[in-house]
Amino acid sequence: SSSPITTKGQQTNKRPLRFQCKHCDYKAPSTSLMQNHIYRHTDLTPYACAYCGHKSTTKSTIMVHIELCHPNME
Repeated sequence: SSSPITTKGQQTNKRPLRFQCKHCDYKAPSTSLMQNHIYRHTDLTPYACAYCGHKSTTKSTIMVHIELCHPNME
């Protein structure tokens, strides 16, 4: 059987992609995911590492950064 083709970051068999980015073709199933995506089009990086100041557009990216770069600090 063939599986649906998806764009990076988008899933077809999950929640409907109801929110369209005003800057590109990206669509998201929730306003929070759309807000995280929109940060990519701006210079805003609202999340920062408490240990080194590394900044990111998403909290999950900061959590991964801390796990990889500061494993003994948690």
